[in-house]
Amino acid sequence: MPGVPGNTLGSRWGTLYAAFPCRLLPPDHPLVTGTIRKFEARLSPGGIPVHTGWMKDGMWVAITLDNLAEVLLLQDEGDRAIQYLYATLNHGTPLYSWCEEPRQQPGSPDCTGDRQHLWTPWP
Repeated sequence: MPGVPGNTLGSRWGTLYAAFPCRLLPPDHPLVTGTIRKFEARLSPGGIPVHTGWMKDGMWVAITLDNLAEVLLLQDEGDRAIQYLYATLNHGTPLYSWCEEPRQQPGSPDCTGDRQHLWTPWP
């Protein structure tokens, strides 16, 4: 869990739920903007935030769109959100599905998660 001493997980994305969809914090709240800065401090060569889940070198592409890009849209940062949309599309399979959290290397058989994230591309 985030915020626990000694925690090695990268899951910090839950903070963004406070801005959207819950709207408990404004999108410019320091906790929200700090979380986004943390995400954007480490991007894959393809432009996806790295270590947003269990794998230090993994990319949870659903979090990129379903949390990060949604909050960027609330912040009037549409161009940045669109960059993440294209980066996510570029990481999909030919049928546009994604494992929950793949590694950065193209064609890597290593991934983690509980299912395919077929819902990622849908509004």
